[in-house]
Amino acid sequence: MKQMICSLVPNQEVASYFLVVDAPQVRKGKRGDYACLELVDASGKIGARLWEIPPGLIVGGLAKTIVKVKGQCTEWNGELQISISQIRPTFAGDDMDMGDFFERSERDPLEMWGDLNELILEHVDDAHLNKLLCSILTGNKEDFCRAPAAKSVHHAYLGGLLEHVLDMCKVAIPICKNYGLSKDLVLAGCVLHDIGKIFELTYDFGIGYSVEGTLIGHISQGMALTSEAIGKIDGFPPQMKMAIMHLIASHHGLLAYGSPRVPLMREAIALNLVDLLSSKMGICARAMKSGISAENLTEWVKELEGPLFVMNDE
Repeated sequence: MKQMICSLVPNQEVASYFLVVDAPQVRKGKRGDYACLELVDASGKIGARLWEIPPGLIVGGLAKTIVKVKGQCTEWNGELQISISQIRPTFAGDDMDMGDFFERSERDPLEMWGDLNELILEHVDDAHLNKLLCSILTGNKEDFCRAPAAKSVHHAYLGGLLEHVLDMCKVAIPICKNYGLSKDLVLAGCVLHDIGKIFELTYDFGIGYSVEGTLIGHISQGMALTSEAIGKIDGFPPQMKMAIMHLIASHHGLLAYGSPRVPLMREAIALNLVDLLSSKMGICARAMKSGISAENLTEWVKELEGPLFVMNDE
């Protein structure tokens, strides 16, 4: 049975499989070279040290591979790490479940996919927008169901983008009704605002940034994808295209946060706030999942600049 990182304790013997995301670093020690690795599975990550590098082992070649590790869990400077005695790449015959290595949404992606498409059909009345959303979603179904919503901040796991978008859509519907906003436009913005993440992020072995994503970014990539799709729809209203482009361009809210424009439509303001709410709740969910103390506090949350206080259900 796979030993999950979240369950390891000091002095525990370790013999299990882990994912090496980045290339290990080789450093000089008193007894010779040793390797520093970061091991990952679906439950978290942990540092590791390979104090004696076996002859013939190409340490850099372990990047983006699953390895079998034997050693002991130790504690150093208040943090757990694995002192490795043996390490090898996995073989085809190794008994592994790939779901053990990659954090995923707790919801089934196909179920979320069905819910999102039903929501669009029920609530997006404009024929042009309906056709646009269905076209983009259908053409990118596999990536949209697998992509995370971020590298580390919120919904940073496989299926996270779809979960984030569906969450936003559900929140946006009553907001649009309350303030008399264009529900069609806001829902389109919810679906398309982060569509560029399927190109910006890589997620085959952990979550990282593609070269294109690093140089261009998901806002520009999403606008390009959407503009191309609109160009294939006969009679798509120019003003509606402009509004959709603005929603994507401004959804971060501030120039300092990477948006090329600030929100200058009511629908764009609503989209920014709904996006922020979903991301903050995602941050809270991640903090709560890591544990809550007897004082109802989570560990320190960087994005919140403090621990999260969680009210009792009583």
